[in-house]
Amino acid sequence: MESWRAIPGFEGLYEISDAGRVRSLRFRNKQTDKPRLKVLRPASAPSKYARVCLRKGGRTYTYTIHRLVLISFTGVLLEGHDVAHLNGQPLDNRLENLVWATRSENELQKSLQGRWRRDSKLDPQKVIAIRGLFAEGKLPKEIALIYHVRPATIYDVIQHKTWKHVKTKE
Repeated sequence: MESWRAIPGFEGLYEISDAGRVRSLRFRNKQTDKPRLKVLRPASAPSKYARVCLRKGGRTYTYTIHRLVLISFTGVLLEGHDVAHLNGQPLDNRLENLVWATRSENELQKSLQGRWRRDSKLDPQKVIAIRGLFAEGKLPKEIALIYHVRPATIYDVIQHKTWKHVKTKE
């Protein structure tokens, strides 16, 4: 059964469920003047994570739903940590699918699940190939032309400044 908790900072105004649904307690039935619960529709965001707008004191605050679920049900906000989706589905905001993780842990998990930034020109297979080409004696400038990236990007890949989690056979 779905469990509901008050959202910290918005007690008496909004609640969130362990299934990732947000409801408002602000609406009233005009005929009976009794509170009416209204489940809010999450906004689709370019970041691919569900967001919701909450109003309080005449101001609007926008939050990602996955963050509100963890804060409301664990009572903890871990600064410097991201919310990781265990099954890799960014719209699955059920409590059992969410954990706090450092940025590097979260990015490693995404990579292992075959997900990475959509706007990235590189992926793990290309990174392995880049390191292989360099080991064979190709210059970073030449490799950059092949993959349509800057030579500095190639240097960072080769020196493991970026894509650290991608292991190559040495």
